[in-house]
Amino acid sequence: MLRIFKEVRYNLLRQNRTGRYLKYAVGEIILVVIGILIALQINNRNELRKLAANEMQLYVDILDDLTSENTVNAYDIYLTNQYDALYSHLYKDKSGEAHYNPDKFYNYLLFYHRYSMFIKEKYYSSLSKITNDKVKTRLKAYIEQEGYTNDAVLEFNEHQIQVVRPYLAEHGISNTEAIYNTEENLFSYIIDKTNLIDYSKLKEQYESLEFDELLFTIRFKTLWMEQNFEWLQESNREFQLVLSQIIPPDRIRSDYKHLTPETIKELKVIGKTTEEIIAILENEVRNTQTYNFSVSVINNYGYELISEEKVQDALQVFKLNTQLHPNEWKAYEGYGECLFRVGEIENGERAYKKSTELNPNKSMAIDEPNL
Repeated sequence: MLRIFKEVRYNLLRQNRTGRYLKYAVGEIILVVIGILIALQINNRNELRKLAANEMQLYVDILDDLTSENTVNAYDIYLTNQYDALYSHLYKDKSGEAHYNPDKFYNYLLFYHRYSMFIKEKYYSSLSKITNDKVKTRLKAYIEQEGYTNDAVLEFNEHQIQVVRPYLAEHGISNTEAIYNTEENLFSYIIDKTNLIDYSKLKEQYESLEFDELLFTIRFKTLWMEQNFEWLQESNREFQLVLSQIIPPDRIRSDYKHLTPETIKELKVIGKTTEEIIAILENEVRNTQTYNFSVSVINNYGYELISEEKVQDALQVFKLNTQLHPNEWKAYEGYGECLFRVGEIENGERAYKKSTELNPNKSMAIDEPNL
């Protein structure tokens, strides 16, 4: 092709047809530029396809890791529950409501908790590569909750190492005889199979103010740690819901257990509009029983719509709540409040009256609703 162009230019010059030569040369340049632009466009499209494929693979990897983290988080919650069960037993024992229980794992008093911010460590650097706003928002939220959870774990561990263990040592509660009088020298065996807490010495501290303060603080920090793991689990579930809506089904592992929204909040997470959520509530009224929305959850959604100045939508939600929960006074209370807001005083009074009938112990001032 280039040889042909060269021969044409040569013939035009030889024939002294300079004008036509210039026009031809310009046209040739234009054709070359167009060819380059087309090649660049094709190359850009290929690059974009590669980037999109890489980003989708990133989503698949995150979903796989979230599935694994869900199991880890569940075990963390289980352990924190076990810690708290021991502390509660000690409090009841101290108060005379319980007694020594050989099945209780008193060694939890020595434990600190291990935790790793796995998703942050693996995917924080990938935030800039994510173009989907929903995915980016969820990844940021999960990483943020990992940070809060890590802070709670560190606070618990600091108390265990700096306060609880020294307290046990100071009062001779650590069972030195038990840790040495065993044929095993594996830490895992000793911590699991040997009672490293001298219960008789521990019980001697029951009446002291120091022990009381210890029980208070240790439970406070344990419950806070547990709460953060539960929030992390909630964030994990919401993130999985978002990703499973975006990733093509053929890219998700065949053994993946697909999640379905169970709350109004989760319906909003996957992008359901107010109209769609109201339609779901209407289907629930028709006894489809797909969801298990409590009266409080629906009420809270109604109040949320009011705060967004969607009063008519809120009124519909509160009304549906009375149909889903006809024997719940809270449903009629919320419905009555919303009716007053839209100026339907007579209907509002009837709703408040119904609420009072269902809960006669609650004083209801229907002439002064809490708006």
